[in-house]
Amino acid sequence: RLISHLSLNCMSLVTGGEEALKEILRLYDFDNSPSTRQQIDGIVSLQAHHVTKRIGYSFCRGVQVTIQFDEEKYVGAGPYLFASVLERFLAQYVSVNSFSQLVAKTIQQKEVLKTWHPRAGNRILL
Repeated sequence: RLISHLSLNCMSLVTGGEEALKEILRLYDFDNSPSTRQQIDGIVSLQAHHVTKRIGYSFCRGVQVTIQFDEEKYVGAGPYLFASVLERFLAQYVSVNSFSQLVAKTIQQKEVLKTWHPRAGNRILL
């Protein structure tokens, strides 16, 4: 699992669906704590599709990732905080001249919890 983690990119991470993302996140659960496992298991579904956005004076292709969470699995912090961490995590795996954009939803709410700005690595693209 560790060797496959070294050759990751954003699309290989999300094309496996929520189970592939959960498996990678479990690698970072060094303490194997019940609360962390519960948050990881709170990921209900994951969809990804290619999008094209206007960035500055040109257009850029990227991937929009929609993750649906079960709010009942997030006692205290809530899914927003976990999704914020995932947004940064996914942005580290996009290829050069590309971006990722995370959309977070919950199964308890009808509307979108948050849509983050497109991000390439550590940079937000406006």
